[in-house]
Amino acid sequence: WRRVTVGLALGVVVLLPFAVGLYQISDGNLANLFDSVNDLGPLRLRDKVWVRYLPLLTGIGFHGMGGDAAQDLWAVNPVPEPLWALVGVLTVLGGGVALVVRRFRYLAVPLFLWILLPLLVFWPNFLLVFAHYFIPSLPALALCVGIGVVALLDGIGALAARFKLPARAAWMGRVVVVGALAVALASQGIWYFGMLDFVNEHYTAGAFSTPLRMSMAVAGALAPYDDVLILGAQSAYSGHQVWRALLYDTASSVREVAITQGGLLVFPAGPFAVLTAPRALPYPGEEIYATDSTLIFHLRPGGEGEYRIDTFEEAPAWNGPPLQDLGPVRFANGVTLTGYTLEDGRLYVGFTLPGAPEPRYMRWFAHFLDADGERIGQYDVDFWPGHHWREGDRLIAWVDVEEPAEMATIRFGLYVIEDGSFRNIDVLDDANNPAAPWFDLGVGE
Repeated sequence: WRRVTVGLALGVVVLLPFAVGLYQISDGNLANLFDSVNDLGPLRLRDKVWVRYLPLLTGIGFHGMGGDAAQDLWAVNPVPEPLWALVGVLTVLGGGVALVVRRFRYLAVPLFLWILLPLLVFWPNFLLVFAHYFIPSLPALALCVGIGVVALLDGIGALAARFKLPARAAWMGRVVVVGALAVALASQGIWYFGMLDFVNEHYTAGAFSTPLRMSMAVAGALAPYDDVLILGAQSAYSGHQVWRALLYDTASSVREVAITQGGLLVFPAGPFAVLTAPRALPYPGEEIYATDSTLIFHLRPGGEGEYRIDTFEEAPAWNGPPLQDLGPVRFANGVTLTGYTLEDGRLYVGFTLPGAPEPRYMRWFAHFLDADGERIGQYDVDFWPGHHWREGDRLIAWVDVEEPAEMATIRFGLYVIEDGSFRNIDVLDDANNPAAPWFDLGVGE
């Protein structure tokens, strides 16, 4: 039982980072995680989870790390597959020997639990699976290789004794085995450094991301600014999570400006920098963040693009149609509606933000009502996520609309979605008491 416990503990160590990650993305609510699993559809067992171990066992298949440039990587840095296959053979041999040879049997249970438990966990179609998930199992694989080598060397000695071969023959056989393994391992190291040189100079779409040396040059240029906005048009392009880590020691606020509908511009209260991600989709209104002193950081050739940095000591002036002042209209969560305009089929609204974050998913809305109070147009738009808010931020958001001729009132408001239901954020009166669940503005007022 001691060996079983050790093996289970080692297997759990491999899985622990993923368990923590799953807990974090479920916001600490396991029910959310189970809901996500249910969304995956019928349970299936995937063959590829076993294939992911092949690069770890042998190194064969690592050229796929070149992504779209995998064939180019193979051309300049070919893989000696027959030689590397020896490592896989020794791994399998060592595992088998641990099972049947008494000398190594005490290692069998912990080794196999260490190796197989993570494989079994990732075998169903619950999660995406990649080879690097199993890196913490590498020591177990190395132990299997070592057992395989010892067993092979012992076997050579036994054969030499059985057939009464000269000691030199046994010695030469052992030299061949150890030498072949040494050459295989050395070639893996040489190939790996060659691969690093390749991905350092070639764009590897779908595989290695931007080399750290290039990212750190960008981070150095951003270091003087405590507030960094990242333009990516959509979250898939911004790299926001990466930059939060790279700028952890220099910027207390690293915020993504991305949209799902209409447009959004952020006007911080203090100095800030704008980082435009490479290959980002055109961002509506992004020209307002353009300066005459843009810093450009070219990335790897082949289409990776460039990072652009524009810096501001104060927010630029809004260059769109002027907004009609609304008072302002204060909401219970600290957001203030400051103005609006409706021009050429586009509705613009202005907000100011509090410093306190809003953890809930929130939307702003504009409903068009006729003279009888009937809704004849509705536009509900995602608000900028509350974890990005900073005291004094101004937002201008817009959405394309159709203006009904009979429109008499525009109803503005905010709502959050909690436990699957909608809840309006109240508008406050001058005494900070809830006055209404929305703000109605007569057209022409």
